Amino acid sequence: MTVAIVVQVSEGLVLATDSAMAVQGELAIPGKAPQTGLLKVYNSATKIVQLRDWPLGIVTFGLGQIRNRTIESHVQEFADGQPPEQPTSIVQVAQDLHAFIEARLGALAPGITLGIHLAGYAPKGFFPEQYLLLFPGGVERMRPDRDDGTPNFGATWHGMADAINRLYKGVEPEAVAALRAAGVSDAQLAVLNQFEYPVIFDAMPLRDAIDFAAWLAEVAIGRFRFVVGAAMVVGPVDIAIITRQGFRWILRKDAGVSQQHPFTF
Repeated sequence: MTVAIVVQVSEGLVLATDSAMAVQGELAIPGKAPQTGLLKVYNSATKIVQLRDWPLGIVTFGLGQIRNRTIESHVQEFADGQPPEQPTSIVQVAQDLHAFIEARLGALAPGITLGIHLAGYAPKGFFPEQYLLLFPGGVERMRPDRDDGTPNFGATWHGMADAINRLYKGVEPEAVAALRAAGVSDAQLAVLNQFEYPVIFDAMPLRDAIDFAAWLAEVAIGRFRFVVGAAMVVGPVDIAIITRQGFRWILRKDAGVSQQHPFTF
């Protein structure tokens, strides 16, 4: 129950997530039938984690916990078990983290998935690398360089992002799939591409990339605040940046007592 956003521009990376975490499973209640399925939605989850003190971080989406621990807790344990030296291979970190989480995850129930988006800098890398870890699934390179060798700047989002797709892309993937199932040809569906908003990520300053990520998160949160149904994506938003110089928080929830005020920027 998440929206997770990663924006890459020439000056660095922006990571942004909401704060909702759904707890699913089975709860035994003395004298009553056990409750199964969605048990609770917490509104204070942190889904961005820096790996050690490296210029490397993750955002998570999908499944919120493994057994009785959050995904972030397992990722932090993985990071603490790594050598202190900054890794020279980001893809190796991605593969090792995938194996670590997969061993603890076991078989997932049908329809349940977990995603971890890993992004950051190798010691001698001028531009960052991004990898998507899927469960079930494997490790996929995200935003590899273009065919001409230039960096592939832009934004990627995961989770409950239908509102972002509708606004930014002009249509959501589910609508395209429904049209295709109804007999609309790919050539006809290509007409929809003209409705995507053009955003120039080349030369976009990091400060503007932060605002862009915040805007996308706010769109998703607003959708769940006002549209019929439970609020499955909620604020506040956590935002961090990663540059060659390191990882830095831009917005981070206060660990103090919540005032239960409405989400605003």
